[in-house]
Amino acid sequence: MFWQEKPKPASFAADDSVVDCVFKMQCKRLPADHAWALSEALLGAAPWISESPKNGIHLIHSAVSGNGWQSVNDHQAQLQLPKRTRFYLRLEQAYLPKAQQLVGQKFAVDGHSLQLQSFTVKNLLAQEVVFSRYVSTNIGDVNYKNEQEFLNHIAEQLNKSGIQVTKMLSGIEQQFASPDGPINCRSVMIADLNAEQSIRLQQQGLGEKRCRGFGIVLPHKGIAAVNALHKTAS
Repeated sequence: MFWQEKPKPASFAADDSVVDCVFKMQCKRLPADHAWALSEALLGAAPWISESPKNGIHLIHSAVSGNGWQSVNDHQAQLQLPKRTRFYLRLEQAYLPKAQQLVGQKFAVDGHSLQLQSFTVKNLLAQEVVFSRYVSTNIGDVNYKNEQEFLNHIAEQLNKSGIQVTKMLSGIEQQFASPDGPINCRSVMIADLNAEQSIRLQQQGLGEKRCRGFGIVLPHKGIAAVNALHKTAS
């Protein structure tokens, strides 16, 4: 755990330069570990997603799969996706016209068919607490196996970008498959942010591989995510 005290923030004007596109989708099932297959399918059809470091591909979750909090270390596990499941792309506003071109397209994700339908735009929320389900611990040539060293590295990088972190918690390590070897990740929750820090952190993300589904930061609006993170950390 990483915990410090800090002064209260000044006021902040909302910034909607980065948003989430929320697509309706048709897909009955996917592997629990679908990060690489999903990103390959999307980037093959829409390579422009990787043009901006602020763009990202959310991994797909549903209430049935614990909304992403269940372990993906069982690489044979399958997600059964109800019709209400949605697919999210995090994009800079300038890419919204290109996102419209994805409507109606079908993608093959590890042998499963996924079709994107209409989408709505959702602004990021300036919440005091944010979290990311999967932050890569593979940073350059280093894999931060030690939780405290990993959190210290994240705090150092955020401080360099002008975001002073005072309260941060991570969960257990999970592993995703890729052609280049396993991608190790931890969930991370950051608290006690002011509005500007919250939005900026969501816009820039945490760690590497945003277009592979990692390091995408979400606003925390309820106690469920805190409880889930504490369970993974215990």
